[in-house]
Amino acid sequence: MNKKRFISKIVLFTLICSLSITSCGKNDDTQAGTNDTGTESKTTAGLETAEAAEADAAEIPEPEKENAEADAAEIPEAETEETTEKDAVEAEKDDAKSDGASDTDESKTPDGGTDVKTEETDGTGSKTDTEEASLYTNEYEAYKDILFYYKATQSGLYTTDMMTRMGYHSALMEMGWPWGVDSGLNDDVGYAIYDIDKNCDDELIITYSGEVCDIYTFCKKQAVVAYNRSYRGEATLYEDGMLKSTFGTMDYASETWYKLNDRVGVFLPIVGKSYDPTKHESNPDDEYYYLYRLPEDWGAVEEFYEENGNVPVWAYEWDYEIRKNEYLENTSSANEVKLDISPVSEFNGF
Repeated sequence: MNKKRFISKIVLFTLICSLSITSCGKNDDTQAGTNDTGTESKTTAGLETAEAAEADAAEIPEPEKENAEADAAEIPEAETEETTEKDAVEAEKDDAKSDGASDTDESKTPDGGTDVKTEETDGTGSKTDTEEASLYTNEYEAYKDILFYYKATQSGLYTTDMMTRMGYHSALMEMGWPWGVDSGLNDDVGYAIYDIDKNCDDELIITYSGEVCDIYTFCKKQAVVAYNRSYRGEATLYEDGMLKSTFGTMDYASETWYKLNDRVGVFLPIVGKSYDPTKHESNPDDEYYYLYRLPEDWGAVEEFYEENGNVPVWAYEWDYEIRKNEYLENTSSANEVKLDISPVSEFNGF
């Protein structure tokens, strides 16, 4: 009896173990099936996305692809050409500066005149990158940049609008300058260095066919436009520092005498006369003479100039009519200045 009970217990235990093993196997299969289903869903979604992208790419026409590729290839090339031209000008300026700027302490001038003046700076030798970007150590550094602007404009690297924005408006522009590179007319544009007012600061004079067009002076560590010849006008410099400007049309002519004022760096008119050319030949004395009244308060003039960039009209008002002898007393009897002119196109630094 006991033996039968023992066998029954063994059979029952074996049956319970079998049932437990079967249940664990079913749970593992269910979990594995769930994981396989998720993996298959992700794989299916990835394949559908890739197929959609290939379909979109296939819809783009081939000519549009070719044009897009061509445009993309052309943009860097154009930027490279423009950058190369600008870099060429800057490299040319840097080469010239490296030739002369490093030894500005030595006694040398473009025309063998007085020594170049130097002073303590931040070590740049020329412009700085701050608010004083337009300040220079001496006039030659300033004139060097101006001449490179003229030269670059003649060669087509700069435009006259760019020069004007930089404050370098030229009377040459009224004549249609710059002309075509192959015309040869640009070769007649020259420059000269000359101390007009004998204050030991040389002026830069731009000429065309030997005639004065623009004059730059060095004032408050800047190069400023001191004079631009008027359209249809002529300008003559004299050894005593005076400048005579003449202008004429069919029925009106004038003659004005200027003196360079180093406090504001511009030529201011002193006296003038006007007449009718159609009547002048028969009646030479039919002329009107006048005197310009200069201000007593130059501080107000300088303040106006610093704020607006030009001398106010009231600084040289047309005051009153004068007699001929008074007019002649305020003109020059000195000799005309003979300038040593060099072509701007050949300028490579002082």
